[in-house]
Amino acid sequence: MSIILKSLRFLTKQQKPFKVNILKNMLLNTSIGLTQQYQSIYVTLLGASAIQLGYLASLGGVANTILSIPFGLLADRQGIKKMIMASLLIFAIGYSIIGLAGSWQITAFAYLFTSIAILISNNVCPMVCGACLKSVERTTGMQLCDTVAAIPRLFAPVVAAIIIGYLGGLTIQGIRPLFWISTVGILIALLVIFRQFQNPAIPQITDDTILKDGLHRVFREVVKVRRWLFYYMLMSIPWYISFYIPLYARQVKGASTRAP
Repeated sequence: MSIILKSLRFLTKQQKPFKVNILKNMLLNTSIGLTQQYQSIYVTLLGASAIQLGYLASLGGVANTILSIPFGLLADRQGIKKMIMASLLIFAIGYSIIGLAGSWQITAFAYLFTSIAILISNNVCPMVCGACLKSVERTTGMQLCDTVAAIPRLFAPVVAAIIIGYLGGLTIQGIRPLFWISTVGILIALLVIFRQFQNPAIPQITDDTILKDGLHRVFREVVKVRRWLFYYMLMSIPWYISFYIPLYARQVKGASTRAP
């Protein structure tokens, strides 16, 4: 109980953008949690094989690799609010596409859009903490944000299973409405950001160093950055492999939405 009270006191004294961002993350995680467990099953029901499913996942990885640096620079220049709204709008477009898809090939566009949205969100979200939190509180604030925002993911899959069971089970017709429900949740998050979020003050970029020279300097001089990049590459492998876990549970282990 004391931890909860300390967390509440910590939140109440923070700037409004930080608190609004947590609410946005909770809404977004609810929407993602409703569909994440069933996405690979849904795409295979549309006709994709396991290999083709891997191609779709790889498409998102390629988009992340190509666009990471440009979107990072864009976030610095356009402001946090605009980029958050852009990521949510792209999320909504991606979920709408997969909700409308009549074949697995169409879902490639959905994967591309959602990958770009995740990329923008991952770049911008830490900027909120960096701008709103004091240095001595930054680690605590970021971990608290991650913890609170992750709570919906504990319950969203159960809610999704109930909805799917009511709509007819693990079929295209049973899963498809989840993407529309998720789209509505994302649009609500977009409205919250539009109405309640204000750009926190962040230092403006004054360094006119050429991008290529800046990257070269980072890789040459900062050893810990190179180690972090290697660590991040290794951590990405389980993330992409986990994409197949729901499909494995369904096709190999016979999992369903019904309680045993």
